[in-house]
Amino acid sequence: MNSQTQAKPWANQKAVRHYDLTPDQVQQLDNDQTWFFMSRLVARHLPPGSSLLDLGCAAGSLHSLLNKRGVKMQYTGVDVTPELIQAAKHRYPEINFQVASALELPFEDASFDVVFSKGTLFVTQDPHEALLQALRVAKRTLIVDLVLNKPGEPDQTVTTEDRGSVHLLGPQGLSELGRALSGCRVVSNLLNVGLTHRDQLHPAYQKMNYLKHLVLCVHKETK
Repeated sequence: MNSQTQAKPWANQKAVRHYDLTPDQVQQLDNDQTWFFMSRLVARHLPPGSSLLDLGCAAGSLHSLLNKRGVKMQYTGVDVTPELIQAAKHRYPEINFQVASALELPFEDASFDVVFSKGTLFVTQDPHEALLQALRVAKRTLIVDLVLNKPGEPDQTVTTEDRGSVHLLGPQGLSELGRALSGCRVVSNLLNVGLTHRDQLHPAYQKMNYLKHLVLCVHKETK
């Protein structure tokens, strides 16, 4: 079974198609305001020469933004869809990009100083397992974004035409998140950072009616 047929069952296919851009189209992602903010957060926690895993790397926008900031790093990017990895390799042929699922990362424990994920955990089939996988391969720092439901509302999965299933965290999901991060120290806990007016008017966001975009930066406690 080749990597492409393996990847398909793991993916939220509508979300994958949303990001299936040609190499000529991916440049617009570099200008996204949320990407700009989160790349700045990553750079702040990435000492020179550190290893970084970009989980759900799409076509390599994080690498592009960090490179523009002059960040020196050992970068690895993974994404579930082969077309995006192909686009990333076209842009940066010298960088390590590979097809992999967030639910089954092909790396040893504590393989990367920093693990980063934007727009990936909440569209996987099992966000909790994806978080555990990200924590497993992180040696020091984890930076992820999640989506919160409206206050008092339970965990919910919302289906949109362009992004497929999006998982909103309610009280149960937040409790599971707290347990998963019990061995970590929260460094940043930010809501709605980097959201632009365009983001808020996106049809998917209008249907979900939440506008609670949570960015977490945690450090794993050393034993």
